[in-house]
This record gives sequence, structure tokens and C-alpha cells, in this order.
Amino acid sequence: MCALRLEKLAAPMKYPVEAISTSHGCFLLSIDKPHPAAPGGEFVLSFTRDLERWAPVLRHPGPVRLIAALGGLLVLREGGGVWSTEGTAWAPVELPAGRLVSDGADGLWCLGSSLLRRRAGETTFAPVQSGRLPSVAFACARATLFGRDGQWWWLDERGEAAVPSLKRRRVEGLVCDARCFVALVEGVPWTSVDGTTFVAGEAPQPILTLAYVNGVLVAGGAGGLMTSPDGQRFSSLSTNAEASFSSIAPVATGALVVDARRHRLLGLAEKHARPLLTATLAPAGPAEPAGLAAAERRLAELEAPLLAERKTLLEQLRTQAERLAPSRGSQPHLVYLDALEGAGDPDAPLLATLGRLQQGPRFDAFLREHGAALLGPELARAGRWKNGFLEQISVHVEQLPALLERTASHLLRQLFVWSRTSSSPAAVASLWRTVRALEGLHLHGLADDVDGEAPFDWGDLSALWPAVGLLRTLGVSGDVTQLGELVLPRLTRLQLILADTSRLGDLAKLRAPRLETLRLAVASGLEHSWLTDLVRRDAWPDLETLALAGPFVAGFLASVADGPRLSSCLQLEVSGTQLTDAVLEAIGCAFPRLQRLDLRWNRLTTAGVERAAALAARVEAGQQDTAAPLLWPPDWSR
Repeated sequence: MCALRLEKLAAPMKYPVEAISTSHGCFLLSIDKPHPAAPGGEFVLSFTRDLERWAPVLRHPGPVRLIAALGGLLVLREGGGVWSTEGTAWAPVELPAGRLVSDGADGLWCLGSSLLRRRAGETTFAPVQSGRLPSVAFACARATLFGRDGQWWWLDERGEAAVPSLKRRRVEGLVCDARCFVALVEGVPWTSVDGTTFVAGEAPQPILTLAYVNGVLVAGGAGGLMTSPDGQRFSSLSTNAEASFSSIAPVATGALVVDARRHRLLGLAEKHARPLLTATLAPAGPAEPAGLAAAERRLAELEAPLLAERKTLLEQLRTQAERLAPSRGSQPHLVYLDALEGAGDPDAPLLATLGRLQQGPRFDAFLREHGAALLGPELARAGRWKNGFLEQISVHVEQLPALLERTASHLLRQLFVWSRTSSSPAAVASLWRTVRALEGLHLHGLADDVDGEAPFDWGDLSALWPAVGLLRTLGVSGDVTQLGELVLPRLTRLQLILADTSRLGDLAKLRAPRLETLRLAVASGLEHSWLTDLVRRDAWPDLETLALAGPFVAGFLASVADGPRLSSCLQLEVSGTQLTDAVLEAIGCAFPRLQRLDLRWNRLTTAGVERAAALAARVEAGQQDTAAPLLWPPDWSR
């Protein structure tokens, strides 16, 4: 077996996502920000022939998908696709409706209302005679593996054949060489000589991607790279617990490898091949926020005692599954689920079946039959599932203790808790002991009728934040006894609608350097000085949307009128305050790049409306005699 080595390559853009090879060179998909879930994040496509020169060839404001087919690159995006024959000349392509998959030999499959294929050199799609209609396909240069509803069949030059050995398995990829086929099945390599009988292999860790690099089978996973001579047993080539090698693209001198977790691009070369050269790059993306490293260090200090509590192997595997949500595949979930089954957890077999079924009529039927056993009758159909575990759910605060006792809730990512009556906040206070995988948390404690019930008191939340350091979205409405130290380095969206903050005194400790959206409404008790201080220190360099409501707003705007410019802010919403000429002038000074200004739900004169019209490209305002209810600006649910 050839010896391989890694060469460190800088990326054309700051955050590489996927590398794809075609007969015209190698393409690299990158993004401008590390968390592209929010719409509007720009995606960047780069191209090179010899790994010495990179050039951006396509920018698009929304997500795109790349397919190497027809000798070039097909880029799928909303409204149609474009593809390249030379790497720089792009032209629109008319595509049939359906899912497009490369056939592995410069052709293209279309899985729609019928099975269609377009071969290299042809200009149209032609129907393929088959007794079955697939919903998914994986292809290599010698054959294509089709699947639907857990059934798999094989198509090559000999014709069509069933693959019973993969029945009810979830296939995630397929590669081949002159000797055998290797399928990636739920993070495990399965090999076959004839394409119909696959046998599971062994790997030291779950696999995310497979590729043949100059005759050597290379596997990338969460934690390292591995090689294998036969697809059965793998040996480690590179080990790094912080890395996630999710994409491998073969090139003439080896391969490009994307480390998705650490946002790096690496070169993989044969021992005697010409080394991969460091590329001459396009300008890098925006620098990391200055306070990010400090916030992550502080979070690590706060998290350390909580992580130390999990000492058994089962608890450590759960921590891994919580913190290593894969961008492709389901390996951390599977490893943890296998350990649960081995430990005799009564819910594990049912969760394993849900994981195999994923979605569809059979999934729904199984959940109807067994959901009550997993979550209880009230919560059985209330959530969204992924990889066998509950991923998202909305519950009343009184249902929370029962939910957190169940194994199905161990890997919750999105949680919405609501209450409109005053009751004990103990259930929420204990949340930090159970759920640590959350990426989105919303605590909604306001009644529909503002003049009705008092806001729900969520109690002391200070112990919660160290346990949910993965949060990207946080919303709290109602009343809070103690907020605590908000150290959330990954947070991009924060919404606080609070009745009274006179007892808090902790907002000045907010550390969220990646914050893009802040919505803050406080009825009383809040001084604007903490917010002014954070703005002056440029604590949120990526802040694009700022929505403020309450008596503190006018003082804040006046304080920043002659100070630093919030040049990153594109949308400003102000409500619940008296908009004087001085306030409008402060807005014009402090927000030089406003695209949208919402001044509804304020007292505003006719002259004030005319003055506001010059502050942004789009202004929403109206003359009113009285301000609208403070805690319910109508657009804050966005």
C-alpha cells in the first residue's frame, strides 16, 4: 500500500465545505460564515487545475449543491442550474424535474416521476426501462446502486439485480476500483465483488466519506483519516479528535481533503508524488470576531465541571453525540444508540427502528404504535425526529420533567417551552442537568392577553448557560429572577422580552461575539449603559438586525449618536419610545448602512415621518397618537 501524507493548504475562502473533482479540474465550495443555516449567507465556488491558482468563479446568495457530471460541474440552486465545461465559462442548463445524481461515468441520472439518464456527449435525457422507481441512487464508474423504501437494486452493463444484503440499510455513498465495490452504510464500509452481496467491514471510528486516491482506499471521519487495502480493515493515517474529514476529492497528485469542523483544506499526496503546492488564494473571508477566543475560553472553564460529571463510557458517548452533530451521516447517534442497546435500555430497540425508518408512511405508522411507550401519550406526536432521537419539540413547562426522563430526548437540538400561568420554575432550572445538545432554546412565558395573567417567572437561569454552549438561537420572554453569565460563543440570534430587569444586573456580561440578530424589549428597570458599552467595544462585529423596545431606547440612541458607528447593522426596529427629532438624528448618525428602518408602534408626528424617510432605503412608519403595547411588537416573531 502506498504511503500517504497530509500537506497543509490554505483555503480560497475562509470556510471550505466540499471539494469535487471533474475532468476540468477541482472545484471547492466555501462559505463566508461558519454557520450557513440562516438564509442570505453567500456561498462561494472556487476552481483550480494545478492547485497553484484559485479563482472565485461563482457567488450565490443562497445554498447550492454540486454534482460532478457530464465531464464538468453541475451547480443546483433555486430557479435552475448552471454548469461549467472550462471552469470559468458558465451557461444555464435545462434540467428535468426530479433529484439529480451523477452516474459516476460522466453521465447524469434523474430520479423523478420516471427514471431518466443523460450520458456524456448527449444533449437530452432518455427514459431507462426499469421495473422500479428509485428515490435515491449512489454511483461509481462501473455501476449504480438504486434504493427505495429500504429495498436496493444494482444496475451495470450486465443489467439489473436485487441486493438483499442491504435490505433496510441506509446507504450514504459508493466507490469502486478494479477489484471491488465499497458502500458506506450508516458509517460502516461494506464491500462486494459482484455488487449483489455486500459484507460489513471494520473501521476504528465512524466514517463520513470514502474515496480511492491513486488506487488507495481512503476514508474520512469525525476524528481522523484511515486507509484500507481491501475495504474490510482500516488503519489510521491521521488522528485528530477535533477534526471532521467530510469530503475527499482525488486530483492528479493525490487528493484535497476538507476538515469541516476546523474549517481547513488539506492536501493528501503519495509519498513519491509531486507535493501539493500551497495555492495562490483569493482574499480571505472576514476575520473572526476579536472576542471569540476569550468567550470560548470562558465557556470551556464553565463547561469543564459539567463534562467531568460524565465518567462512564456510556455517558462519554452521549457527550460525543451531543457535541459532534454530523453534517453528513448519523455516526455519533448510532454509536451512542448501540451502546444504549448493549446497556439494556428498554427504549433503545424502538429508537433504533425509528432511526432505520427515518421518515415516510412506515415511520409514521411505527410512531403511532410505539410513540406512547417512548414519550408518553401526550408528547408522542408533538416533535420532530432524526436518526432515531427526538430532535425538536414544543412542550408546556409542566410536561418538561416527564420529557427529560426519556431516552428519546437525550439529543434534543430545538426546544420550545411555554407557560402562561404563574407556577414553580423548578422544572426549567433543572434543564441544565439533562439536555446539553441544544442549538435552539425558547422559553415563552407571556400570556396572549397583555392585560391578563402576569408573566411567567422562569426563576434562576444562571446554571443553564454553561450546559448549553452549543446554542445558536435563544429566546426568553416573561420574567426572570436571575439571568446569570451569558457566555455563548456560537449564538447568532438572541431575543429577550422581559417584564422587569431591575433584579438582573447581568446583561453586561453577555458574551456572544457571533451575534447577528438582537431583539430586546424591557418594560422597566433597564439602563442603557450596558448596551452602549458593548457597542463601543465592538462586541458584535456581525450584528445585522437590532430591534429595541422600552424606555431605555431613546437614551441608548442618544449615547451612540456621537460614538462608534454600527456599520454592520442593516435593519433597525424601534418601538415603545418617543421619537423626537434628536432620536431620529441619532439614528442617522449611528447607523450609516441601514437598509430597513421600522418605526411603527411609536408616537410619531407627520414631520417626523417625513424626516425618517431619509434614513434608510426602506422605512416603515406611520403617524400615531399613542404607542402600541410595549411587549408585543408584531414583527418580533420573525
